[in-house]
Amino acid sequence: MPLAVLIIAGESGDDASATLAAMLPIAGQTLLEYQVRLARVCGGEHIVVLVEQLPAAMISVFDRLRADGIDFDVAREPRDAADRLHPEEQVLIFSPGFVGSRAHVEALIARSTPTLVTLPDLPAHAVFERIDATERWSGLALLAGQSIRQTATMLGDWSISSTLMRSALQSGAARWRFDQPDGLAVVTDAAQAEGISARLVRDYRNNDQSPFADLIAQPIARMLVPHLLKWPVPVDLIGVMPLILAGSAILLAMLGLFAVGFALLCVAALADGVADTLFSVTVRSNTNRTYFTHAKPFAFYALLLLLGWSASRAAGDWAPLLLAGWGMSIFMLDKPIGEAAPKWRSTVESSSFILLLALIFAGPVAGLVVVVCHGLAAQIADRFFPLLNLSRP
Repeated sequence: MPLAVLIIAGESGDDASATLAAMLPIAGQTLLEYQVRLARVCGGEHIVVLVEQLPAAMISVFDRLRADGIDFDVAREPRDAADRLHPEEQVLIFSPGFVGSRAHVEALIARSTPTLVTLPDLPAHAVFERIDATERWSGLALLAGQSIRQTATMLGDWSISSTLMRSALQSGAARWRFDQPDGLAVVTDAAQAEGISARLVRDYRNNDQSPFADLIAQPIARMLVPHLLKWPVPVDLIGVMPLILAGSAILLAMLGLFAVGFALLCVAALADGVADTLFSVTVRSNTNRTYFTHAKPFAFYALLLLLGWSASRAAGDWAPLLLAGWGMSIFMLDKPIGEAAPKWRSTVESSSFILLLALIFAGPVAGLVVVVCHGLAAQIADRFFPLLNLSRP
């Protein structure tokens, strides 16, 4: 059965607090949008949003989600929501105000048995709902569709989120306890929502462990993304910027502006890091990043060969062009980032920066020599890292 998701965005007798929480801003969108996108990216194929009150602003939220191709059902009362769930479905539960990380949600889904994610009962966790004298519920759970339907029939005037939690525990659902929230939160007001959004940006780590990503791209992304989330900047425009910059770099190199071209390629890599952080924090899919990942090395090869050709014509011999071809072959035979290799390995970003500095201070031939030597040194260390212990862990 497909994974179902029940998002409790407002329920009977909650004095509209849950509905208001669902409209608070999280990562440049409303909390409800964030929850629906998180459910979708974690594999939720059948999403049910339970909300009793339906203000005009929430209807606009639904329209934006559907415009992005995200399909979901809206239920106005618990029994209606339960009727939309198949008894044999596994159902992911998001309680009112819940904010979670993708890693926690995916790990919970992998457990595949009824489970509640819990936290210790501490003063710092007072915003979470108490279970007993030792634990509180994080607001995230994985339950069986049948148990939700049974709970809805006996609900009465009780809160569905609290009743589901207690009914699940009485039925033997497991508790998965975390000593620290680590990305789990329940948002109750705008100030807290802003702090949670900032934390999502701060805590994000991508898979690229190159020095350029660690020391330059990620710190710049952490500075820029919080501002981008506040400005009405189209997210898709940020996603396509790296491709535009890489294409512009090739055009400028064809006009002989090689320093500007390599500078733009470095900026394109920075823009890619910003876009990756922005799309990940907002739980969106960035298809343009896949295109840029494939286009980036080819843009670099084009600039490298154009530089070698220009330098060969100026020098009257083929040595610069041969160096450019040698440098390109080193990149084409190299391993992708992430496999065992020296942390100081040769990358498009590092080589583009080396060539930029060389074009400003030493000339193209010197830059090509340094790029080739750097690439060869990294490959030698890569081949012998078990003996030399030069590879990152």
